[in-house]
Amino acid sequence: MLHKRWPLLFVILGLVFFVYWLKQKEQKISEKHFITKPYDQPQLQTQSYARYALNSKPQKQKTIPLNIKNIQLMTQTLKSAALQPSLQVTLEQLQKLRLQPNLYQDSNPETGTLSVVRTEKPFPGTRYFHAQYFSSDKQKPFLQHMSFEIPPNKDSLRVAAQAIKDTFGSLPQAHTQTANMIAWTWKGKYTVWALKLDKDSLVSDAFNAYTAQDEGTVRIAIELEAHNHVHHE
Repeated sequence: MLHKRWPLLFVILGLVFFVYWLKQKEQKISEKHFITKPYDQPQLQTQSYARYALNSKPQKQKTIPLNIKNIQLMTQTLKSAALQPSLQVTLEQLQKLRLQPNLYQDSNPETGTLSVVRTEKPFPGTRYFHAQYFSSDKQKPFLQHMSFEIPPNKDSLRVAAQAIKDTFGSLPQAHTQTANMIAWTWKGKYTVWALKLDKDSLVSDAFNAYTAQDEGTVRIAIELEAHNHVHHE
């Protein structure tokens, strides 16, 4: 009689394992899902605006159309991160946007932990999302810097500035405004800025890979002002 019950037993065991698997899938996303490796050394990463590998061969620079919708969406992501400066919340938001975030961490017992977030699948028309959070025994992770980039275009800086104004609302007068950069103070502790990257900026970048065709790329960013790193609560 027992051998006749084996098929039923296997079915029951299968259902138990299936239910357990579903529960594991439904668990709240935690930071460990995003950790891939320590961030002990800067590593150049290459992303194209259209999700294809960059062509390193010299070519005549082409004008890439600006994706206004995605620029505004990513600028809103910067604002959301500053309003809710939680590393965990940022990871979950990026995951919901299907940007496939990766978390890299470098810890030092004397100073604390630097957490860097990058994304594998940026929205078309944007790339090189980069966020830095810092934490220590006495401080939870707080946002230091978050940025992304949009392609070179004669209107890139103007579009970036307008996206910031539309997203962050009533900003004070820009404290920096040049042909290549515009910056505002926001909520008394953050600087929001847009910067056109020149050749020297591209060459010296420790995290991203560029070609000559990328000169004029615009980076949109928010970062904690220096004095708030010391007095951060």
